[in-house]
Amino acid sequence: MIVCPNCGSHMPEGVAYCQKCGSPMHNNADHSASAADSRESEMMVALKKHSRALGWSANSVRSLPPELSGMDNLLMVSPEISVLVAYSSSRLSEKVWEALVLAKYRMGADILALVVDENSMRSISSDEMILSMKAGILTTSLTDTMSKLREIQDNWQKERIKNAMLASLGLSQDSQGRYSFTMRKGTNVGDALGGLVKRVKDAMGKQNQP
Repeated sequence: MIVCPNCGSHMPEGVAYCQKCGSPMHNNADHSASAADSRESEMMVALKKHSRALGWSANSVRSLPPELSGMDNLLMVSPEISVLVAYSSSRLSEKVWEALVLAKYRMGADILALVVDENSMRSISSDEMILSMKAGILTTSLTDTMSKLREIQDNWQKERIKNAMLASLGLSQDSQGRYSFTMRKGTNVGDALGGLVKRVKDAMGKQNQP
């Protein structure tokens, strides 16, 4: 266990941000953080900044499933759409995929945007990618997301900022105001999706029992 330097809460080893107050779990004097950690922090700072400039709510979530406790996250909510952003630098197991779907349902998010580093991106199979997209989970690389976020200028019109920010997570909006994303053609995943949704619903049912 490690202790949050801001609020004193005890957190599991490896957690980048405190699940109670959202503060970084390393001191400013700690120079051992990897480049990926600093880029991860930069991503969330940028998303919060642009969300709040648009008048959106943007806060980290404390009640993610245990399998996701080490993931940095941000729930962005607007009158039009809610997006739960999660960052992972680890290989994603089947239990983690199930927990991501559960988190999306639990938070009432329209989309869960999963940002991963390059190594994790290469480990995701095409079937996993398609299945997750069917469940409303968009997966993008940290490099691509940061590249698009850095292009956003503070003096842009709000609509342009919004579209660019969502595009960095894989989302687009048409002229009718509807949000969409591109799905790759691939394997028929109906049976697999049905099994995944059933396991998530069963898990939610057990957690919601009195």
